Amino acid sequence: MITNHVEPQEVQRRLRHRTLRITLETYVHWLPKRDWPSGVVDSVLSSAAERAN
Repeated sequence: MITNHVEPQEVQRRLRHRTLRITLETYVHWLPKRDWPSGVVDSVLSSAAERAN
């Protein structure tokens, strides 16, 4: 799902991970390294938190 650009929150929901951090830390290695911005986990979590508010 990640390599097909599914939103991380959707991956989390489908895999029934308790937190988005678990999903990202588990599967971030599936992203090509050239696509990894520095702090990818923190940036996605921050973005998700902003959308939730």
